[in-house]
Amino acid sequence: MTGELHYAGTPFVPLCQRMADSSRGEVRVFFSVLRREAARPEGGSPGLTELAAREAGLLLPEPGLLALERLFDSFGCEDLETQVGQLRLAAEELSRLSEELRRQLAGKCRSYQLLGLTTGAAILVLVL
Repeated sequence: MTGELHYAGTPFVPLCQRMADSSRGEVRVFFSVLRREAARPEGGSPGLTELAAREAGLLLPEPGLLALERLFDSFGCEDLETQVGQLRLAAEELSRLSEELRRQLAGKCRSYQLLGLTTGAAILVLVL
């Protein structure tokens, strides 16, 4: 996206189309919905990111949705440097959230592994 903004000066709707064309799965659907909704005569609306995430089946936490809303709100309304800065901030926030979710998931996996081992040991004691 940074290259499209910096070098091509691509407006938001064509940028979403390019992102959809170069993506797969849920990400493709997400950018397709953004493009469709932003191309409407009345333009994008508040909650556009949440709508796109919901239609794509993406479960984004509230801070992630807000980071993307701020990013998409700056497109076309701010100068290029501000848009690129918003893109960097959104990428940092989403990376941080992704890492936090990975840590939480790893903790839950360990809990389930421990629960499985404990259950297996209990069954073994009952059988013996």
